[in-house]
Amino acid sequence: MPGALPPSWIHVARALVDDRFAEPLTLAEIAEAVAVHPVHLSRTFHRRFGVTLSAYVRRRRIEAAARALACSTLPISHVALAAGFADQQHLSRRFKESTGLTPRAYRARSAPAPLTAAGA
Repeated sequence: MPGALPPSWIHVARALVDDRFAEPLTLAEIAEAVAVHPVHLSRTFHRRFGVTLSAYVRRRRIEAAARALACSTLPISHVALAAGFADQQHLSRRFKESTGLTPRAYRARSAPAPLTAAGA
């Protein structure tokens, strides 16, 4: 229904995903947490946010990995696991699909430029 307010549970579901995106959270678990049928959750989430629930989780994981790659020197395999990916290859494949860069290339581009002496 155009102009109708979204149900409050949809925002609770998104907040749950935002808090736990790195965990292996299933559609059924999220639906149970907000007391709706999984199909209803899936359809309503897509209608409300313009992206499927699984794509939203993937995007959150990529964002977390990108922050970690840019701001830390953790091994890429550790970044992958912390962001909820199965392994480094899984992160690399999804990261390149999303950003066009491998995690290593993204980290290299995100590294701060070396300081140079003034007037040099």
